[in-house]
Amino acid sequence: MEDKNTKEIINVLVDKYAKPLTPPPPIGISGKEYEQFLVDRKSNKNRWLNKKMEVAIDPRLSMFDMNDKYLDTILFKEFIGTVQKRIQNKDSKRIDFEITPTRSNVISFLDTTLVSKEKYRNSDVLLAFSRVYFNDDYSKAIIKVHFNRGWSSGFLVYCFLEKGKNGNWVLRYEK
Repeated sequence: MEDKNTKEIINVLVDKYAKPLTPPPPIGISGKEYEQFLVDRKSNKNRWLNKKMEVAIDPRLSMFDMNDKYLDTILFKEFIGTVQKRIQNKDSKRIDFEITPTRSNVISFLDTTLVSKEKYRNSDVLLAFSRVYFNDDYSKAIIKVHFNRGWSSGFLVYCFLEKGKNGNWVLRYEK
């Protein structure tokens, strides 16, 4: 049951975070140039948003650091009671299933033997996930997502998910 739900959650999060962005305005433009840029960007928005992305995924599922300051939230404290024993589990895991995004992205798994710069040189997005931790009835989950678009552009987010009425996983909260 855990593997099936982990696969569903990671697919939901790949769809959420592996999206193209419209380009920012060039530095230094203003006035009519800036207004024209906005018009052009809006008219080409669908072209940008439908772009096929090269998505690299780290196949290793990392562990939680229980001393992380971001875990000190009311939502996490409410949730953590049911999964604390599982989070203490130090077994390593790897993604050993196919990622099936709803967008037409190209998904590849990183070669974890390469140095970090080489790992995602040809990718638009690099995603790495922690293990997924569930409550006892597998209706709630928490996972950590590392997102990178390049050397200096990235973030880390904790995602709290719940099973919806239709049985699909729904992202409820990000921190």
